Amino acid sequence: MSPLAGELVEATRSLRVALCANLPTSVLLGHFSKTGEVTIQHYPIECKHPNSWTLRGLTAVRSYFDLLSFGLLRRSFHLHDIPVVDESTRTVSVHCSVVWEWRKSHRQFIEECFCRLTFDENLKVVTYTIQTTSPPGTCPLRARDEPYSPTTPTDIYYHPIL
Repeated sequence: MSPLAGELVEATRSLRVALCANLPTSVLLGHFSKTGEVTIQHYPIECKHPNSWTLRGLTAVRSYFDLLSFGLLRRSFHLHDIPVVDESTRTVSVHCSVVWEWRKSHRQFIEECFCRLTFDENLKVVTYTIQTTSPPGTCPLRARDEPYSPTTPTDIYYHPIL
């Protein structure tokens, strides 16, 4: 692995550790670029207009992390494979799963996703794309804190940990 590839993987790992620790938004923002326009995009794979799920600027990224942390905790963040690094675009891509827990009910669900991060010259995130590959209701921006019942219409969207 080249030195740049190693640095990109380490920057990705550092953000993952911070996310898993449920660190405050102010700390998470330290992983994001302050030199360019930062974007974050988090959407279900079935979404026909993923650009409508794009947030631009550090204020929007702050709002995204604040919104998630208000109702949810990350309990674990597992990588399914070795991160793929494209040094020419300073991009790291990886398939992973996140176990989310609702703060109020303590119910949990699993989001399977594909993550792609692009970094600036200072190894800070410029773009962070999370594409939920599990059912749409497991995307934390669409998930609902409801008891699991095999007769509810949310079954196709919500896959709790039983």
